[in-house]
Amino acid sequence: MLGDAHHLPFPDGTFDRSHTMETFVTPPDTHQALRELMRVTRPGGRVLGRETDSDAGGMLGSDLALMRRFSRFFGDHVNNGAIGRRVIGWCRELGWSADVVAAVGVSEERGAGQAWLIEEWLIDA
Repeated sequence: MLGDAHHLPFPDGTFDRSHTMETFVTPPDTHQALRELMRVTRPGGRVLGRETDSDAGGMLGSDLALMRRFSRFFGDHVNNGAIGRRVIGWCRELGWSADVVAAVGVSEERGAGQAWLIEEWLIDA
């Protein structure tokens, strides 16, 4: 089912459990999307979310200074680049408790995940 995260097509409290994955990276109004998720999850229900904090990422490379600059550039050029940290506070502001499980992913994959952005980033840089 496709839908607008800002206006979910479900009545209040429809779900006992809700799950998100990379959901809050893209909506223009992340607060509204979060409020909608909470609205459709029943009081006492649970929401499991996984969000990447692009702003806190790192990259492998022999030139540490360049990798740091590229990581910062990446965090600044994706929509909601620091969402992994921000959404926790927003949940608490909206009256939900938030348990945080930090995870660090490491990949030596070369190119497939971000190659489509390189040209755009180079133009911006």
